[in-house]
Amino acid sequence: MAESWKGWEGEKVWSALDGELSLSATTTSLGHVTLRIEMVDPSGNFRLYAILGLEAGQLEKIFKNVSHVFPLNDR
Repeated sequence: MAESWKGWEGEKVWSALDGELSLSATTTSLGHVTLRIEMVDPSGNFRLYAILGLEAGQLEKIFKNVSHVFPLNDR
């Protein structure tokens, strides 16, 4: 998403193989990003989600901050 700071068409979706964590993001032509973060209990007893409103210009800074906590090898 950080590389697509000018926006993109449709929804970008990522989920962990175990299905316990998923992220989805959409953007508007004005550069507003809606990020939905969802966590699911492995037993299926509960589901937690949060929706964040971001500006596309913030994505690179957020990526850098998050990559300190969750190192990514494929960028």
